[in-house]
Amino acid sequence: MSDFDEMVRVVAFADPAKPILEDVVPMVRTMLGADQALAYRVSSGESGFALDFAHTVGLGPHRGFVDAVSGYVSKATCRMTTYDFPIPNRRERNSVHLLRNEELRRKQEEAPLVRDLFPALGLAGQDQIRVLVCDGSRLLSWVGAFRLDPFGPEEERKLERIIPLLEHRLRVEEAVGRLTAQAAALDVAIEAHREPTVFLDSKGAPLHANAAARALSRDELAALLADGKRLLQTGANSKRLTVHRIECHGLSPHHLLMQHRAESSVEERARLSTCRWGLSKRQSEVLALLLEGRSNREVAQALQIAEGTVELHVSGILKKASVRSRSELIAASWSRLPVH
Repeated sequence: MSDFDEMVRVVAFADPAKPILEDVVPMVRTMLGADQALAYRVSSGESGFALDFAHTVGLGPHRGFVDAVSGYVSKATCRMTTYDFPIPNRRERNSVHLLRNEELRRKQEEAPLVRDLFPALGLAGQDQIRVLVCDGSRLLSWVGAFRLDPFGPEEERKLERIIPLLEHRLRVEEAVGRLTAQAAALDVAIEAHREPTVFLDSKGAPLHANAAARALSRDELAALLADGKRLLQTGANSKRLTVHRIECHGLSPHHLLMQHRAESSVEERARLSTCRWGLSKRQSEVLALLLEGRSNREVAQALQIAEGTVELHVSGILKKASVRSRSELIAASWSRLPVH
């Protein structure tokens, strides 16, 4: 099996949660007959430059490499590289770069990154071959190799063959990363709602439920999902339910189903919870203040009792309600109760 075929196999069967460059960089070194190989990306923002990631082989301890490069780029105030950064020009994107003549070698040696950092990395005087893997104008990764002997057309052809492979895989990795971040943000957002909220797929099946929805009984949750599916199918309006359509490129529409609480006061909810859980009068007063978002200190001041006493009452309420935290208590207080 050729080096290229082996790389195709590795990329095709790689764990999607693991950065493919971690496996590809050692293969690049072998394929190009190099002493060292590297893949990295530096980004720029309002706070300056930062090393997004780095995968190395033959460059000593990885942690030492990362610390050296991170320290250097974080202090940089001007262009560090021979290529346009952070947006490479069209000719530099997805094309192999060789130090073909003395002029290119001179420009390479004069680049601040090469001049100031390469000696510390053991790369001074090395020949280089590299490609800027890009998605349009966006740099996905610098990928290249180093050795004392000059690289030539044969190595150039080999590196050219893997460019489409890397471009596709890195684009997929970024897309998956964005979806993961969006999913995490969605989780945080719906958990912040006190109302029962459920994320539905295009067919109305539940994908995620917040704490208030999870606190519902099985029958209550089934009724909520059934009502939500009817709303999706009929497009009808409901005073107690809202369905928000969520559209993502490349996916069928999903929906966010939100149940509205009855228009009742905190005191009413505390009263209903008191009956349900068998709370004492003082515990009921503490719960009402907790439902308003008060801290233990604020509850103590409002009731003119010691903060330690409030903590004892809160512990008692949690035990009677069979919950472990304030957030679960609040969710449970607004759940399993009549919704008109």
